Amino acid sequence: MAWRARSPDLAHRIEVRVDGDAERALLDGIEGARYAAIGAGAVVFTEAGATFYAARDASGRWRVVGPDGEGPTFMEIALPLRAIEEQPLYIAAEPDGWRVVRGDEIGPAFSGVPTDLTVLAGPDLAGAEEGGGARFGYVARDAAGARWMWGALAGPGFDAIDLVRVGDGRVLYAGTREQGTREQGTYVVSSSPSESMLGDAHESVLELASAAHGLGYAALLGTGDHTEFLHAPEGHEQILASAPLLTHLRISDDGMHAACLSTAVDGHSIDVLLDGMSVAHHRRVDGEHLTFVPTSGQLVWVAEDAQGLVVHVLDPHGAESSSERFEAIDGPFVAARTVGFIGHRGGRAEVWIDGVRVADEGYAAQLRVGPDGRYAFMMREHGERFVITRRGRWPIPRFFIDTLTIDGSGEHWAALVPDAAERVLSVWIDGEPHIEVPAEEVLEPALAMGIDPALALRAMVRGVLAARFRAAG
Repeated sequence: MAWRARSPDLAHRIEVRVDGDAERALLDGIEGARYAAIGAGAVVFTEAGATFYAARDASGRWRVVGPDGEGPTFMEIALPLRAIEEQPLYIAAEPDGWRVVRGDEIGPAFSGVPTDLTVLAGPDLAGAEEGGGARFGYVARDAAGARWMWGALAGPGFDAIDLVRVGDGRVLYAGTREQGTREQGTYVVSSSPSESMLGDAHESVLELASAAHGLGYAALLGTGDHTEFLHAPEGHEQILASAPLLTHLRISDDGMHAACLSTAVDGHSIDVLLDGMSVAHHRRVDGEHLTFVPTSGQLVWVAEDAQGLVVHVLDPHGAESSSERFEAIDGPFVAARTVGFIGHRGGRAEVWIDGVRVADEGYAAQLRVGPDGRYAFMMREHGERFVITRRGRWPIPRFFIDTLTIDGSGEHWAALVPDAAERVLSVWIDGEPHIEVPAEEVLEPALAMGIDPALALRAMVRGVLAARFRAAG
């Protein structure tokens, strides 16, 4: 056997076997055609269960093979393969350049390798068959510069494109036109399959954030020796503040509010800025955990003073609440209308959800939060392990790395559990073993594509959990 892989929900399997001087793929046990080689890890599974893989023939030409047969052939196919609406999506090379290929549709050639290949949710828009309205895009580069492409439809040209962010049915990026051109400067571009909108020209764009819903975005701009805080709640840019050093830009999911940190010149204090105004002043702020709560729009941050760490929550009406002080904090973690964290002090671990202490344990970890106050975490007591949720507690033998996850509703949990005696791994769901996991079938393709094995295992647990309740209706 050359290699093998499983779909994220473990429902489908590809096994590539050596067949003399060639290789052959078995898809769910059904043999495919012989090829000179089948790319290690070059496989993608669709939500409906289709499997696509890349194979090379004796002449050295590559193609993607799927349920309907072989696709067009190329000199080279770049990994990873992706899928869009039950079709393969990938980057391929011919002597005249690199192209993005969707199914049998071959895009235009470019001298540079396309980057930032992005698939938006939802179907194509009208006109996609004429080259516009496609729901996938990428940055194309050639001698003339860079431009964002939606399918075969080209956006405005720039010398460089950076900071690509995915928004609500669109992407946001910083496009730079160099000195000596009439329109020199860096622009924030909001681009959808139907249109592209350019903001004003700026000296540089340092950070960029796109709202999850609507047209809103925010940016931190480099201007001389200062940083400017730009906010465009409905796509109309306005400068809210200017300071020597602004960092850690954030935007609410509706795009109506934006926040960042402003560090004093002497480095001895930090202000939290919301919509350009200082709402807090601290000695230190953990910028990585500055965040907005989805749906409710609360702003959350962790500050440190001489007595310890405090979690602060500011609601959209200006009311602020602060936690007790802790020696260390895991989080905070947020979901729709939920804020949770684990606070450590005095050798204890306290789990707090929406300002209420829900547990005080000797050991607690892996807190996961869901909408409307739902949560799950792991605790250890007298050598035994449990998963705790609002619905109760479940004993669990042990965890294989930190794989505890919850579904989108926050009602169900899953984790990867090892059985040392049987030398197998199982996904447990809501306290019961659900399915044994052939870990090597997850790890082998991940390693072949340079993916962190731990990330691959966590993605597999999420896939199994999602499929379990999708199948249940």
